[in-house]
Amino acid sequence: MAILVFIVQAVNTNSDNFNSIKLKYDGLVDEKNRIEKKLSELSEILRQNGNVGMDTPLVDDEGYPRSDIDVALIRITRNNIHCLNTDHKQIMLELESVLHEIHEYARQNPSKNVLTDGNACSSENKLSDDQSAQIVKKPFLKIDQISPNSIAEQADLKVGDRIVQFGSVSADNFNSLQDLSTVFRNTSPGSCIHMSIVRGDSMINVLSISLLKPAENASIG
Repeated sequence: MAILVFIVQAVNTNSDNFNSIKLKYDGLVDEKNRIEKKLSELSEILRQNGNVGMDTPLVDDEGYPRSDIDVALIRITRNNIHCLNTDHKQIMLELESVLHEIHEYARQNPSKNVLTDGNACSSENKLSDDQSAQIVKKPFLKIDQISPNSIAEQADLKVGDRIVQFGSVSADNFNSLQDLSTVFRNTSPGSCIHMSIVRGDSMINVLSISLLKPAENASIG
């Protein structure tokens, strides 16, 4: 499911209900960002320990703990990643629920400028460049190819989409394509990688996409 979202400042609204929803939304976004930052830090620990993944064996061919990595630290880190991925999924579900509430408020109060989806907003609701810069993080990667029947195609990603967030990776911590591979490798099969992209010329409209990692081996595409 893709949710097209952008922020438009509330103007002269006295609605306690909307303010409550907005506060809840802001709190969930803060928690989402906190989790993603922690996931990035944990992924870095795995990278520094032989670039191991979530399923990389921690014993050698003779069944002894590997001596080239910190096995205890990796086990703790993996467990923390599993827990945080679960928390992240729950946060994304709660965010989607809150967005539905905000969309419903916008439908019932068409004269109000609120947090809403791009399809429901008129051109008058666009943010200024200065305002949008405070909301949308800088894209760090542009998609120049989508393989047929790939995970990316199934998630409705398009050539030209610019990636703002890929799991725990953003412009703040992106170094190379290896960062995306690490996120993909550390994601359990059947789980989702949450992405934020910018599509088209606008820096306001942000598309939030869940990229499902299949149970079988597959590349992003």
